[in-house]
Amino acid sequence: MNLKFTLIILIFTTVLVTGSIYFLAFSTVNAQGVTRVVVDAVNQSINMTNSKKNGLTGSVAESRNINSSDYKDGSKRFAEVKKRITPHLENALSEKSLNIGSPIVLRSFKQERELEMWMLLENKENKENKENLQAPCYQHVHTWSIAGLSGKLGPKLKEGDGQSPEGFYDIKVGQLHPSSKYHLAFNVGYPNAFDKSLERTGSFIMVHGSTGSIGCLAMTDSYIEEIYTLVSAALKGGKQSSVQLHMFPFHMETENMSLHQESPHFPFWLNLKEGYDFFQSHKTVPHISVENKKYTFSK
Repeated sequence: MNLKFTLIILIFTTVLVTGSIYFLAFSTVNAQGVTRVVVDAVNQSINMTNSKKNGLTGSVAESRNINSSDYKDGSKRFAEVKKRITPHLENALSEKSLNIGSPIVLRSFKQERELEMWMLLENKENKENKENLQAPCYQHVHTWSIAGLSGKLGPKLKEGDGQSPEGFYDIKVGQLHPSSKYHLAFNVGYPNAFDKSLERTGSFIMVHGSTGSIGCLAMTDSYIEEIYTLVSAALKGGKQSSVQLHMFPFHMETENMSLHQESPHFPFWLNLKEGYDFFQSHKTVPHISVENKKYTFSK
């Protein structure tokens, strides 16, 4: 009886473990990131846990001080955020010899689930570069983890496909959306001239708070407070009419590119890599235009 009982327990355990492995195999991500059920759940949990540890300011020092009625008013909502978070941002930037309101550029990486911010270093050397008609350099400010990101590697092609875009976008004052139901948000500007040249469709692609996303970049509320405040300050500071957002599938180093040579998107990614390499080499914002359904880049 003891032997039979032991065999039954062993068979039951084997079936249970095998079933769990099959579930994970079908749920986890494949090479192109087609399904991310388990991986996304884990990543989102990690991101939510770290959302107040890995921000630029280290943590949000104070809780929101605004009633529900005023919160519905986007201008009052952002006014409260700005008052609360600006001193912390100023302290964090001063440690890097940077100033709130200076021009910035954003870069996102889908596979790595990262959003970078770079800011113009307004020092004597950069001012001399500008006077000598040389492009001034940008300095890395911070990299935030993206909490919510849907779709797979590859560009957004049409409305409702659940994809986040890949390409080069401009954010202007009119695209700021402080009344978002996801706390604070700004529209990335999809579709741009390049997307339209290929008849790609879609709308309302945002960088916003909260953790859920369908085609947008969800950054958590604490992260978006930092990002939105700096984007707003740059646009309203009189030094920058638009903020560039470079949206990449992954960090486009040669080794990474070689892993994706068989992708149908590879020719498109080679074009994106030109812009990636430009910024990596010059650490300055390129002039971007669209010619013959391709991006072109120049100083």
